[in-house]
Amino acid sequence: MNEQRLILEIEKMKRDIERLKVWERPFGLISWKSHLSKDYTFLDTNTWYDLTFDTKIANECNGAISYYDEGGAGEDKSIIVIANSTDLFYVGGCLHPEYTGLANATVLVASRILYSTDLGSTWVEARCLQSADMFNKNSEQIGIMHYIGSLRADGETWVKLQVMTNNTDMILSGYTGFDNPVSATIAIHSLGL
Repeated sequence: MNEQRLILEIEKMKRDIERLKVWERPFGLISWKSHLSKDYTFLDTNTWYDLTFDTKIANECNGAISYYDEGGAGEDKSIIVIANSTDLFYVGGCLHPEYTGLANATVLVASRILYSTDLGSTWVEARCLQSADMFNKNSEQIGIMHYIGSLRADGETWVKLQVMTNNTDMILSGYTGFDNPVSATIAIHSLGL
């Protein structure tokens, strides 16, 4: 009788271990958040520019994700590298456009997420991770634009945010009424799928 009870207990423990495996993944999730804190000025119109972040939120970053060559001589804060994953990732963030030109201008601001699975040789625009707004601007007018979507990593996957405008009087700038103003934010989180 004790041997059969022991076998039943072992089988129960095996089932419990299998159930716990479902919960292993959330504790190993990959998370990333960084900001561009300073103002961003567009050099030209109708040209896509890689946005280079200047503030990594370390206590919101976890797992195998980093800037390209983070801490090394070739560090590039415009490229976020997801290391060897096939997970589905949430990608989201915002831009804070501010028009500094003359009143009554119609101004386009656009953003898009690009990704590369071949170490940056080619870049693909991620579907549903684009944002574009056409503003009829008055002088010194501010706004906020969001982007949100997902992408599937395929091995080492590089991610970057690009921005564009049709008027160089448009800048990205954090609203100074906030305690922590930022011009742009990107957040990337694995969904465990």
